[in-house]
Amino acid sequence: MTYEEYLSEKKIDPITFKESEPVNWEKLKQEYDNSGSVSFTLNKKFLLNLTRRKYRLKEKEIKPVPVQTVSATTVPARKKPVMR
Repeated sequence: MTYEEYLSEKKIDPITFKESEPVNWEKLKQEYDNSGSVSFTLNKKFLLNLTRRKYRLKEKEIKPVPVQTVSATTVPARKKPVMR
């Protein structure tokens, strides 16, 4: 997994992050390459949360599928029988 894929998985926009903070990007990329994803996450969790808040990855809009309701066919009411 590349560093860009890792950031996307953590819901951080890698493009915006790289453009806004290139020095911080390179520093974290080198640390990620040296340690791996699990160790990097454990060591940089606080920093990743701050970065996620700044550079939130926009999720694709999912339009809900309209639910079609099936109406039951109505039977006309019958007269009640008269008991005598």
